[in-house]
Amino acid sequence: MTERRPRTLPERERTDSQDNKVSIIGVDKSANTIYAQVNGCKITAVCREKADPEIYDRIKGILLSTVLG
Repeated sequence: MTERRPRTLPERERTDSQDNKVSIIGVDKSANTIYAQVNGCKITAVCREKADPEIYDRIKGILLSTVLG
């Protein structure tokens, strides 16, 4: 199986303060994968095909506590 290179989107930065930076590096919709960078740390999130608000809130909480901690 050939490993596909993720599709890279233009880098978009969201800054909640000057110290905490969140950048979306790319999105691979066919693999339900998001590539991001938080304060220089690379993150790969593999998502389900269907939305799950409960999981969304848990992941959001984890990411926010990591960025702010």
